Amino acid sequence: MERREKGGLSAASKLFGWQPALQTYCRPPRRALVFWRATFPLYSPMSTLNPQELRPIWDALAVVCGRWRMPIIHCLCGQPLRFSELEAHLDCITPKALAEHLHALELNGLVHREVVPSRPVITRYGLTAHGRTVLPLLQELRRFGETHRQHLTTEV
Repeated sequence: MERREKGGLSAASKLFGWQPALQTYCRPPRRALVFWRATFPLYSPMSTLNPQELRPIWDALAVVCGRWRMPIIHCLCGQPLRFSELEAHLDCITPKALAEHLHALELNGLVHREVVPSRPVITRYGLTAHGRTVLPLLQELRRFGETHRQHLTTEV
């Protein structure tokens, strides 16, 4: 059974980005790094990739992994949306979680925030050019999900 810290989230949840808190790619704390290396080593004898080739994969996963990050990117792929519009598109997301994930995506350069000075202030969020490079990854993940679901349903 996982041990939980004060915030109610386990150390593993915090390490892997499964929490609704701000996640930017930075070096994890030393204690978490030791746990990470023991559980998921960068190099395995069965792997055909060396540790230097795996590092970009971990970097990409640190940026886009999170419960709401891919759905947010998917919603923003068409046109810039206001905060309330994003909230309406994404069922069951809390405003706090949406704000934190948008801020993390903005820090990583995938989302830009445009504030229109009017009464009331309008804030729009859209994908940057760098953020649009994630869209082919989203399509490939969808394709993999479809084939994986078929694979699971045919085997049972």
